[in-house]
Amino acid sequence: MDSSIVALKREKRILLENYLNENLPRYETTFMENEDAVYALDLDGHFLQINPACEKILGIQVDQIGEITFQKLVPVDDLHRVFQNFHEAFEGKVQNHDYKIAKGGHHVYLNVTTLPIVVNDEVVGIYGIAKDITALKERNAKNRKEHRKFINY
Repeated sequence: MDSSIVALKREKRILLENYLNENLPRYETTFMENEDAVYALDLDGHFLQINPACEKILGIQVDQIGEITFQKLVPVDDLHRVFQNFHEAFEGKVQNHDYKIAKGGHHVYLNVTTLPIVVNDEVVGIYGIAKDITALKERNAKNRKEHRKFINY
C-alpha cells in the first residue's frame, strides 16, 4: 500500500482515538447501558470501541477490539453491499440498512445505522448502532408462510 495512504490512515486513526477518548466519557451511560450494539470503527473497519451489547448481539469480545473487522462478521455474499454502504458512510452520509451476519454457526439479522465520525471537518471513523431484528424477521417469514398456506387452501 502506498506509504502516503498508510500515513494518512494512521493520522486519521490517531485523531479518531483521541476523539473517542475525549468524548466517550460524556456519553458513557448512554453508550454502556444501550440495549443495542454501539461501536466505533476506524477507516479499515476495525472495532475500536464497543459497548457490552456488542458481545451479546454481534458476538465480539472486548479482547478482540482492534483485531476484528466488520468484514469478518458479514457473509461473503453480502460483502459488496456492505462495503458500498460503509463507503457512503465514510463519505459523510448517514446510512440505515438491514444486514445478516454470521454468529456462532447461525445467522443474526440486524438493522444497522452508521454515522460518520467527523473531526476537523474530516471523516475519521464510523459509529454504528446495530439492533437485533432476528425475531422480527423470523416472525414475518412465519406469517408469510401461514398467509400462503391460507391462500392455497
